[in-house]
Amino acid sequence: MGTSKRNKRAAKALTMREEEILQLLASGLEISLIKERLAIRANTVKKHIEDTYRKLAVHSRYQAVAWAWKNGLAEKSSKPGK
Repeated sequence: MGTSKRNKRAAKALTMREEEILQLLASGLEISLIKERLAIRANTVKKHIEDTYRKLAVHSRYQAVAWAWKNGLAEKSSKPGK
């Protein structure tokens, strides 16, 4: 299977909340700020991040953010948190 098909499948596998958290990670927010913004517990944020990493077959925040930029789920921004 080609990388493009694998990326499309991974993107479709993400829940709306996982996409939202991935976008917030890509904007530079830390877990503590994400939990406040979404009004959820830090452990819930961490669980969504773990699930996202598994679905995207990545092992770090850097890889997940790079994947999001490459696949159009997040925009590169010079102003974190915006």
